[in-house]
Amino acid sequence: MQSGQSETRIAILLSTCNGERYLPELLDSLLGQHYRQWDLWIRDDGSTDGTVDLLNTFHRNAAEDHPDNRIQITTGENIGIVGSFFSLLADVPDTYSGYAFCDQDDVWQPEKLDRAVDQLNRHLGRSENPFLYHARQFIMDERGTVQGVSPVPQHCGLFNALIQNQVVGCTMVIDSNLRKRVIGDRERPFHPDPAIIMHDWWCYLLASAFGIIYYDDRPVIKFRRHEQSSTPAKSGRYRAWAARAAALGNRSWSITHILDQAELFHNRYIVSEGGKVTGECSPDNVNMVNCLLKLKKAGFGKRLEYVLRSPHYRSTWPETLVFRFMVLFRRF
Repeated sequence: MQSGQSETRIAILLSTCNGERYLPELLDSLLGQHYRQWDLWIRDDGSTDGTVDLLNTFHRNAAEDHPDNRIQITTGENIGIVGSFFSLLADVPDTYSGYAFCDQDDVWQPEKLDRAVDQLNRHLGRSENPFLYHARQFIMDERGTVQGVSPVPQHCGLFNALIQNQVVGCTMVIDSNLRKRVIGDRERPFHPDPAIIMHDWWCYLLASAFGIIYYDDRPVIKFRRHEQSSTPAKSGRYRAWAARAAALGNRSWSITHILDQAELFHNRYIVSEGGKVTGECSPDNVNMVNCLLKLKKAGFGKRLEYVLRSPHYRSTWPETLVFRFMVLFRRF
């Protein structure tokens, strides 16, 4: 795994906000990575506690002990987790082979980057398609007690990514090609849109439509669950699907938001400004998206037809049935 270190440099993207309680443990785990070729890019999203002071102290100490790893800290107004991560991704140079997303309250296993870079290098040697790596997690509580492991994702692909996210962002590493897809170019620059539910979901959606996804079934981080967590992840399959099904009723994860996010994808990658099909997506993928968007104006008969013939699936049958039930009775 160490053979590609000289040419495979990783940018770790960390967004912080009032995270002083758990940050020291996370930062120590980054310094403890077996893989050394990384730089840490931090954006503080308007903290009002001691987070920025803690980061500056960490920066000074790490510069002495780890001179090969560059650490960049910027501060800004509070724009939320999605906007903050996209801002980081856009501002970081395009000279890296991979970009790793990092949450402020987790703990990385020492081999986390090793395993991601190994798969990234394998991909870089055989394909130019966008690439996304993600992995399983140990689930721990606020005190750091491990309570189990996350369930293995099931039924992944665009048919799933349009209506459900199964990529946990803090395990995710994307290549430069997927980064370009996300942030756009000079002709079509990308601006974070309120329709995007989460940054990791958007990356999963684009990787499903245009690229390759690798799932590592070995847990590579300890994922901390507490009231402030932004992702409805649980250990155990029943608890996990129950939490995700319940999240459909949450105003931030509702079917309405799912349809709005799919419409943004449609307008960005399927049709041009003149309304013509761009050809970026395959015909099957275009139909997959259009089938979902028709629900916005569908009457009961069309919604029933969708329920009976839907090409979209969530990770388990109970979750899929809940989703279709809510569509049928227009619970969105």
